[in-house]
Amino acid sequence: MGLWERAGRRAAAVCAFGSGLLLASGAAAPPGASRLGLLFYVLGDLGVVLAGLAAVGLYRSAAEGRVSGQAGVLGGILGGLAAALGLVMAAYDVLWLLAGPGMYAQTLMPAPTVISQVPFLAVWGALLLLGVEVFRGGAFGAWRWLPLVLALLSFPTPVILSSLLGLGEGLGIRSLGIPLLLPAAGWVALGVLLWTGGGNATRPPLTPSRPGGGAGGG
Repeated sequence: MGLWERAGRRAAAVCAFGSGLLLASGAAAPPGASRLGLLFYVLGDLGVVLAGLAAVGLYRSAAEGRVSGQAGVLGGILGGLAAALGLVMAAYDVLWLLAGPGMYAQTLMPAPTVISQVPFLAVWGALLLLGVEVFRGGAFGAWRWLPLVLALLSFPTPVILSSLLGLGEGLGIRSLGIPLLLPAAGWVALGVLLWTGGGNATRPPLTPSRPGGGAGGG
């Protein structure tokens, strides 16, 4: 692995670590409308941005190992889209945090559904596609199942648990409460995998075979 490849993988690992920590803050968000609760939402928004960037790094890592196909490319694109939409979501919540209470006499105003839900679902779609590619191609060796498991931990598992336990505030995926610790832990684990390489296995490039093609075959 070259210097730039190693640096790219370490950067993706840092993004995964940061995403896990910031998404875990959603579990600590206080119930009810408050500025503190909205601040936790902003942290969760930034966690989605880092998750999208980590998904792009996961795609690059799989591509370097020659185990990424068209689904992996689409997963990388979705990761980048999730990061961009996460920035929009964070900007919206920061604007409301700063100006909303004074302008509208309201402390908490959930972001529109198209802004607040799509980035989470884009990250989930990216992980699902990349997880299938990594598992099928054998990248990361014995840990090739981790990205696919992380996709399942990200959605719909937290939604189901939040519904069964009566948690959340009905403001979408980012307000699910304690179940958000599941994908948060998964992102931290993925960060460890990206940082260490996890016994990354690469697939040798395919070369056309020639009948009777020995070293000196004529």
